[in-house]
Amino acid sequence: MIKYIFCILLTFLLFFSSCSKHVALNEESATNQVLYEVANIKKVNGWYFIYLHRNDSVFKVVSKEPSDKNALKGCRKIKKHERYSLILHSYKDTAPIINGYKIFPQGYTGGFQLDSLTTVSLEPHNNIYDLYYSNDLNGLYYVVSPEY
Repeated sequence: MIKYIFCILLTFLLFFSSCSKHVALNEESATNQVLYEVANIKKVNGWYFIYLHRNDSVFKVVSKEPSDKNALKGCRKIKKHERYSLILHSYKDTAPIINGYKIFPQGYTGGFQLDSLTTVSLEPHNNIYDLYYSNDLNGLYYVVSPEY
């Protein structure tokens, strides 16, 4: 009889300890968001160049000024020295891959043609070797998802 009670108590103890670890992991993953601090913002021909810092890294993000102001409902304007959780995508990652090799245009010098008026360059002297974009940004506005 004592053996059965001991087994039941041990089962409950293992069950409850596994549940508490699961809750702790979920809370930890919710607080481990990647936050970028807005360091500087420049505007050229309707394009915003947003410089972000995270740890010791600098990211240059390109975002087009929205033509439809109604698309900004539910968005917050970003501010310098504020931190935001963003998912960044590299412009270099969009280069075509042929036979396993990334193909860059002939004469590629580290510049990207955004439209007929606007070319943006990398800034190796500022440790910027890639350009980024984010679906979380609409011009200077941070797209706030409904769950926030």
